[in-house]
Amino acid sequence: MKPKGAKLTGTLRANGEKINQRHFSRISSYVQQDDAMGAFLTVHETLMVAAHFQLPRDVSTERKEKYVADIVSELGLANATDTPIGDAKLRGVSGGERKRANIGIALIKNPSLLSLDEPTSGLDSFQAQSVMECMNDLARNGRTIVASIHQPRSSIFTMFDRLFLISQGRTIYSGTASRAVQYFQEAGHACPQLYNPADFFLDVTSPDFRNKELEQSSLDRIDRLAASWSKVPGGTIERSHSS
Repeated sequence: MKPKGAKLTGTLRANGEKINQRHFSRISSYVQQDDAMGAFLTVHETLMVAAHFQLPRDVSTERKEKYVADIVSELGLANATDTPIGDAKLRGVSGGERKRANIGIALIKNPSLLSLDEPTSGLDSFQAQSVMECMNDLARNGRTIVASIHQPRSSIFTMFDRLFLISQGRTIYSGTASRAVQYFQEAGHACPQLYNPADFFLDVTSPDFRNKELEQSSLDRIDRLAASWSKVPGGTIERSHSS
């Protein structure tokens, strides 16, 4: 809740350039963690409603059907096309299919940039893997996918091209995901063998509030990591030419 009289200021930038909001909204879509889809509509009906709202009026129903069919194929929803979305009372699609249907709504306008807020939250390990494999395919087909991820399994972590870690509002790492383990090792924090790097990064960069001693120790560690990162030239670590 914003304090009375407070003002929120700042500038939105992409690649260092100030964002033109109208242009940016045309090329990007945002997928919220919690969806607002109708329980009684099927996956096909849900996407068609989105198409009628998002696409220009002069786009024919046949064209919209083609857009929806392409999205259904792209997201692996063919077997769920005629299944209701469902809710707590009405049995519908699986959790992973529901997530993908929600992502499908955002794909209707064919954005080149897709941002997702924890797309794997609430899913079991298999469903999370399925959703992220779809996102990986979208990225390989030319889209930029930006996502905050909740406790990714190791197989999901290996899909990441780039990684951005923050703690207490400060950057801890930014750059090529495959270089992160080496960077932390050089900073004095070696990831154990056969350990999920995502879990390791979470352990190292999270404050520990179980008692005062652990809290101070973890905050000191975060301070050191943030200070170390501030010395990285250009503020990013890229894949080496030899790798």
